[in-house]
Amino acid sequence: MAWLDNVHVGGNQTFSSVVDRLTPVMTRGAAMAGGARKADLLAHTAYGASLEARDGRAVGDVAQQYREAIADDAARNLRLPPRSIAPGTVAVDNISTVATLDVMRSADPSPDELLPLPPATFHILMALADEDRHGYAMIQEVAARTGGRLKLSAGTLYRSIQRMLEQGLIVEPRERPPAKDDDERRRYYRLTAFGRRVAEAEMRRLSDLVRIARNAGLHAGKA
Repeated sequence: MAWLDNVHVGGNQTFSSVVDRLTPVMTRGAAMAGGARKADLLAHTAYGASLEARDGRAVGDVAQQYREAIADDAARNLRLPPRSIAPGTVAVDNISTVATLDVMRSADPSPDELLPLPPATFHILMALADEDRHGYAMIQEVAARTGGRLKLSAGTLYRSIQRMLEQGLIVEPRERPPAKDDDERRRYYRLTAFGRRVAEAEMRRLSDLVRIARNAGLHAGKA
């Protein structure tokens, strides 16, 4: 894990601020890869979580993340090291290192690869285009933007959110509103740079589709 071992932060930066930029890329890559490649990306993600723990951020079960990496690379007979794994522990030694630039090049797909977007996904991306929002606020924003014509159910929203997190379209930001305006039960989401590019690509696709329909003699008229 050389690239993570060599991460240094200064000024107002934190480990989390660095890892947050890379985790969506690695998560997308792991979702599309298999075998050794997927194992590498999952292990890098787990070690990133251990770095975030150094900043005091609550992270998931890092040991379980490593186990998932090993399970996806069974052909290489990887195993957990005898020492226990806890936040801050150096990553599994026998999972090969992936250079940062190589990860970025191979794991970051073209926005067009995710098109066409499910309608709910596109509406969620638009709801997050101008600010971070929690789930219920997104439901309200979508309803307001569509004049009440579309009301996302909680099930549709959270299934979409889970998929969008895996695709790297959105992230859960570390920053939260001031305590007086916040509710600790809420989970906030933020549009990533990749998510914005995907939303813009979908907008172009839909604009082209409308142009083609008009050229074919179709007219929207009144609903």
